[in-house]
Amino acid sequence: MTIMAKKEQDIFTWKSEFSEIYLSLLRMQEVKDKAYGNSALKPLEIFAKHHNYGSRLDEKLARIKNCDELKKNDVADLIGGLVLICKDKGWTNFDDLID
Repeated sequence: MTIMAKKEQDIFTWKSEFSEIYLSLLRMQEVKDKAYGNSALKPLEIFAKHHNYGSRLDEKLARIKNCDELKKNDVADLIGGLVLICKDKGWTNFDDLID
C-alpha cells in the first residue's frame, strides 16, 4: 500500500467514525425528542416554579405524557425526585395527612 493510499484509507476511517458517532447521536436525539416532547425548550413548569429540582420532575412528567406506556422507571424517577424535595423541605413526617 502506498503512502497516499494509506492516507486516503485513514481519512475514510476517520470520516466513517465521525459519521457513526453523528448518526448514533441523531438516533438518540430523535428517540428523546419523541419521549420528552419539547420539554427542554418549553418546559411544563409544574414543579420547576416551586423547587430547584422541579425542572427534572417536569422533564419526567413530559416523558410520561409523550409515551404510550407508563414504565416502572418513570414512576421510580418521580418517587425519587419527590422524596428528594421532601427531604430538602424538611417534610419527614406525614402523620398530619392521615384521615
